[in-house]
Amino acid sequence: AFGVGIFGPVFKFILVDYGANIFTIAVSYSLIIYFIGRVNPIKFFKKAFESWAIAFSTCSSAAALPVAMKNGVNEMGIPKDTASFVLPLGATANMNGTGIYFGVIVLFAAQLYGIDISISQQIMLVLTATMLSIGCAAAPQTGLIISIALLTNLGIPLDGIALIAGVYRIVDQIHTSTNSLGDLVVAVAVSSMEGDLDRELLEYGGMFATSEAK
Repeated sequence: AFGVGIFGPVFKFILVDYGANIFTIAVSYSLIIYFIGRVNPIKFFKKAFESWAIAFSTCSSAAALPVAMKNGVNEMGIPKDTASFVLPLGATANMNGTGIYFGVIVLFAAQLYGIDISISQQIMLVLTATMLSIGCAAAPQTGLIISIALLTNLGIPLDGIALIAGVYRIVDQIHTSTNSLGDLVVAVAVSSMEGDLDRELLEYGGMFATSEAK
C-alpha cells in the first residue's frame, strides 16, 4: 500500500534509532563514568569495546556477558564480587537501548498513520516502555515481539511492525550493544560508590602501581 516511498521513513527510523543510542552512550554514559565513576570515559570505552563489539555482532547481551565480566575485573578494576552480581543482573534488567527502540517504533508507527499521541499517552509510553524493556530476555528479536504488545496497548496499527521486521537486525545491533555497555557503566559506578574501584588499573593498566612497587 505504501510503495517504494516507504523506504524513506524506514531509513529515517534507523537513523533516529542509532542517533538516540549513540547520544545515550556519548552523553549519558560518559557523564556517569566521569562524575560517578571518576575515571576517563575515553579509556573506559576503549576497554569496553570488545564486549560492546560482541554484543553488536551477536545481538545478545548474554553472549557478551563472559567477556564483559573478564574485562571488567581484569582491565577495569571492578571487584569480582561486584561484577558477578551487577553484570548478570544488568544483562536481563538493564535495557536502555531496547527502551529507546520502544519509544522510536511507537513514534514511527504513529506518524506513519497520522495518529496523534496525547501527553497522557506519551507518559504512559515512557512508563510502559521502561517496564517492558526490563522484562526483555537477553536474546535476539525479543524487542520486536514485545513491541507488538506496546503498539496494541496504544491502539496503533501493527503494520508498522511488519515494515520494521526486515531491518530489525540492523537496529537490534545498536540496542543490544548499548544495553551491554550500560551494564559495565553501572558496574563501574557501583564500584566507585563502594570505594573499591581500581582506577589505576582502569586508566593506566596497572602500570603506575607496578612502577611504585619497583
